Amino acid sequence: MICPDDSVRLQLQQAIKLRALCFHTLPNHLPRAPKTVRLFVNSPSTDFDTSAEPAQELVLSEEQAKGLKAVELRFVRFQSVNHLSVRLFSRFLCGFSD
Repeated sequence: MICPDDSVRLQLQQAIKLRALCFHTLPNHLPRAPKTVRLFVNSPSTDFDTSAEPAQELVLSEEQAKGLKAVELRFVRFQSVNHLSVRLFSRFLCGFSD
């Protein structure tokens, strides 16, 4: 279960085109790295407890969770981003191979 505070809301001063995101996890926090992430665009009042439809749901690979590889986004849905909400829905909670 993910705590309710596992979300980030970014208000931007002007619209941007967003092509990719990169997640970085500290080496000692790798077992708690995000695995499933939902992105909400231009919805600053999104209530994560409701059934709001995310712009994209990401399932991160081990490389992506470690920050070694960026996550490409569906460009059509991220062409004019004024507000981005990121919600973690699950974590790896298992060992990583090094």
